[in-house]
Amino acid sequence: MAPEMLRGDKYDAKVDIWALGITALEMVDGPTQPKDMPPELETPRNLSPVFRSFLQSCLNPNAKRQWTAKKLLKHPFLGKSKSLVEMAPLIDAVRRPRTAAPEPLLAPSLSGQEGKEEQVEKEAASS
Repeated sequence: MAPEMLRGDKYDAKVDIWALGITALEMVDGPTQPKDMPPELETPRNLSPVFRSFLQSCLNPNAKRQWTAKKLLKHPFLGKSKSLVEMAPLIDAVRRPRTAAPEPLLAPSLSGQEGKEEQVEKEAASS
């Protein structure tokens, strides 16, 4: 939630800008801190300067200093975006399996009861 919502203050459409920033941050980092605390962008992150600037433009705890949607659409980060036609092959490539299916953790033994590690240990002990 945007800080103004957490405080019980009046809020406007800028809470949606906050939500956009949180969504972008979670796409990179996974779930953020507890929802009752604003994320801290002061910590060192391995993010490009333009993306970091975009996040700071969205996630300013002072709603008066947050960018409007109109201004945000002109942010250099969004200027780097690609069309869906260009993105579709990249998305498909990520969805495709990169390697063969992993070997099961428990391989069946002759009795059907032993796990793969136990089987390897038995073979090593009998050598």
